[in-house]
Amino acid sequence: MLGFVTAYNITTILALIFACKPVALTWDYDVIQLGKGTCIDQDPIYYMNSISNTLTDIVILVMPIRTLWNLRLPLGQKISLAWVFSAGGL
Repeated sequence: MLGFVTAYNITTILALIFACKPVALTWDYDVIQLGKGTCIDQDPIYYMNSISNTLTDIVILVMPIRTLWNLRLPLGQKISLAWVFSAGGL
């Protein structure tokens, strides 16, 4: 999961940096004011990034639950620990 999150974030950063031609148009306000260059529509990149971040957050939140249920603890303690992990989702 760590590898997926790292690879996806690097890909997103590179896609946003190289979304404009010339690349300086991404961050240089002088180039923006001159109106030189073009950029692709960046909204789909932001939408896919937010969807991916939400899904990976849910997966990371659920990952310890399987291990938790395999512990030799009373059911009440397992449920309490599950609630503690679930509080991380807030």
